[in-house]
Amino acid sequence: MALRKIVGTALASLAIVGSGLTGSASAASAAPSRVAAECGFWESGGNAYYGHCGNTTVQIRVDYWNNTSDYECVGPHRNKYLGSSFHVDYAVYQRLC
Repeated sequence: MALRKIVGTALASLAIVGSGLTGSASAASAAPSRVAAECGFWESGGNAYYGHCGNTTVQIRVDYWNNTSDYECVGPHRNKYLGSSFHVDYAVYQRLC
């Protein structure tokens, strides 16, 4: 009888832990959609982006890991994919395009 009670308690504990993990996974999967609406430089899932929230087209400077820079134009209310976050250090607004 005691063994049956121990196994039952252990299974109940695993079910509670498992349901907690499921809740955490669903919360984590919802994060990228929230992040996708950000303005300025941001990273998600190993990728780097620049989100422009204004009504004009702007030029940004993209700084890379090897101390080089490049310039890109980003349209109004757009997210620009910049590359792997391993290669991109930062991006910043420069002027209107």
